[in-house]
Amino acid sequence: MRLQAEGKKIRVLLLSAPIGTGHRMAAKALAQNLAARENVEVVEGDIFSFFPAFLGRLFLRCYLLMLKYAPGLYELCYRWGDGQGSSLRLRQLINRALLFLGRTYLDKTAPTAVLATHATPAGIVGLYKEQHPSLFLGAVVTDFCLHRWWINKGVDVYFVAAEELLARLPQEAEGAATGIPVRQRPAALNRERLRERLGWREKVCLFLGGGEGLLPMEEILQALAKEKGFEWHLVFITGHDLKKAERLQKLAAKEGLASQVEAYGFRDDAPNLETAADLVVTKAGGLTCAELLAAEVPFILYAPLPGQEESNAAFLQKHGAAFVAKDLSELLALLHEPPPRSTVPLARPRAAEDICRHLLRRLKC
Repeated sequence: MRLQAEGKKIRVLLLSAPIGTGHRMAAKALAQNLAARENVEVVEGDIFSFFPAFLGRLFLRCYLLMLKYAPGLYELCYRWGDGQGSSLRLRQLINRALLFLGRTYLDKTAPTAVLATHATPAGIVGLYKEQHPSLFLGAVVTDFCLHRWWINKGVDVYFVAAEELLARLPQEAEGAATGIPVRQRPAALNRERLRERLGWREKVCLFLGGGEGLLPMEEILQALAKEKGFEWHLVFITGHDLKKAERLQKLAAKEGLASQVEAYGFRDDAPNLETAADLVVTKAGGLTCAELLAAEVPFILYAPLPGQEESNAAFLQKHGAAFVAKDLSELLALLHEPPPRSTVPLARPRAAEDICRHLLRRLKC
């Protein structure tokens, strides 16, 4: 049956949760692709708008503090949540409470389809579908693993990073191994032209700390300053932590490395920097790893945090797509003997396009 009325646009709600930058960037990549289609109206939303802003800020602060100072506690929560029983009952209570708060927003938006880039909005909309069964719900998984909280009634299609993850879905569920949606790269600029534009002539190692700049960049820079035969040009991207970028610049000047170090906050052109670099050192966030695979640049995952980061790192290392440095000494060893570019076919640079094409095919428009 045709779900789109003749001459009327379909409305696609891209629903995320601002817990880490990756979920939002995946939604942005999908929005970028859908915006080019004349028959589609795109609405970008996040579940934090369902409740007062101060509660969202408080939750995020607690989440980041736990990652920084009590990662073991986060690991316990993550592993417990990946099981059955009480964890799933708690998830239902949370999702029903958030649906109560967000139902007015969903009713007002009246989407034809929802693509959720976080497990919680996928669960909320799955419950919402109990009264709106014609609504299409796609769960866009943004890691190289599949946590149990992603599995919800009402999901029409799970879009996952690799074929191997389809085995974790329930037997009756529909899945598509499209990859993780990443931002489009400038087709007209090859690596050499990008390097020329950026003024990079030496070997460049790019350090990515994620949206919150959680990579211990100052510790890494201090260690590299003591190394003999140090030839890398270092570029640090600290995300929203602008003060860290300032501290890195001051530290580089103090160590006599001002000409070898660049430090910036959040960069919209991060895909260009990734393509132009010779090597990347990064956190093991799913979307960042997907971008680096698409850029065909060798990368090192440094000290993955417990939970999805450790799972991402284990998956990519198992497939020979990335190298893992558990501590500073392992990182320095890898920097002295840089790893080669991966030849493993895990890159999905057209994932956003494939997801959107699948969606529109299902909506018969």
